[in-house]
Amino acid sequence: MTSNRNYPYGLFDGLFRGWWLAIILSAIGLLAFGDGLPGLAQDVMMASLPDIDDDFETWSRFRAITSFSSGLLPTLLALPGAWLVDRYGPRRVALLGLPVAVAGYLALIGASPVNWVMFLSAALLTAGSTIGFSWVPATTLNNWFHRRKATAMAIPVVAFSLWQWMIGPALETLFAAVGWRLAAAAVGAAVLTVVMPLAWQIRDKPEASGLYPDGVPLQPGTVLPEYTWGEAMRSRAFWLLVVGDACVSSMAIPLLVLSSHFEFGSGRTWAGWESVNVVRIAAVLAGALLADRMPVRYVLAGSGVAMVAAVAMLATGTPVAIYLFEIVLATALGASNAARLAARGIYFGRRSFATIAATGVFVITPFQPLATFGLLGLSELIDGYFLPLSIGLAGCVIGAVAYLLAGPPRLAPSQQAQAES
Repeated sequence: MTSNRNYPYGLFDGLFRGWWLAIILSAIGLLAFGDGLPGLAQDVMMASLPDIDDDFETWSRFRAITSFSSGLLPTLLALPGAWLVDRYGPRRVALLGLPVAVAGYLALIGASPVNWVMFLSAALLTAGSTIGFSWVPATTLNNWFHRRKATAMAIPVVAFSLWQWMIGPALETLFAAVGWRLAAAAVGAAVLTVVMPLAWQIRDKPEASGLYPDGVPLQPGTVLPEYTWGEAMRSRAFWLLVVGDACVSSMAIPLLVLSSHFEFGSGRTWAGWESVNVVRIAAVLAGALLADRMPVRYVLAGSGVAMVAAVAMLATGTPVAIYLFEIVLATALGASNAARLAARGIYFGRRSFATIAATGVFVITPFQPLATFGLLGLSELIDGYFLPLSIGLAGCVIGAVAYLLAGPPRLAPSQQAQAES
């Protein structure tokens, strides 16, 4: 039985413990983890390659390692990792993945420069990241928040985006001072001495600490959806969300590549790309705040509509329209980033959240390369852009409609049967 602690759930009205967890999880992810092979590890590996421009064999082997560790292997390990998080809780899985990641960083010391040790290091880092952490932050925050679910999930996303700006100069300074081998050892030691104590602070659910999600109890009589994995797979909402994600998110890369084929499209300066990144990061927070204050399907459908507007701008081919296309595209993708993940918790609850969300990601994974190669291949085949852009626009429209058709969240069939009985 939880105590009635009336914590204000607003971000600035009171500091509920769940917000501290969001910050802690961000810090752990920045040092030790990432999607697939952590970016920190990739930078250390890159620093170990001598004269890669003149050594094509070494470069090819390195590309094979990073491609396998950042692509296929995480895809294969995502579902087992999600199942472990649902079965044993985020805290236990994180504490299991940390030693694996530490071993991966320390193994880099023996790489010279691309040998079996680097393969072993990449495998350990990828396993520790994908199985041991990739679904820990989202699942923990999904358990701790109800009203502010999307905002909480946006905090690690924004932290990773800001980290990408800072990590490059910091690592270059470290490599110059101690060399890449000692840098790998330093990162491994930091993970062991700094991140491990932080991981002990993770708590799977607020009820275990005598709290409620958001810090406040639900209104009397409120029942939230709690789906099993099988119930979610048989639900209409799950597949409509998958269709929406597949149609909207898979169009981003081919549209960006097509934009570079237009006149002025490839002339974007570094400052121009940085301004687009700033817009994307701001949109992550804005989209999350909106998703917590209105039905999440409206925010997701709005991202699809924004993509339609971006395609229309790109079709004009003017310099100003192409720049606005990039801004609108970044806004659409950023606004839907945390909202897409939060939608799984809103629609399907906490019981099998990680497994349900990972299944959705697994299903839409092939759509990205298919859309990219399909649209780009079509543009080269017909030597034109009208048809590929029309297909991209149609895909975004279908995605927006699919989000709307998902409708409001409903109780699981087992909950409905129990209520009727």
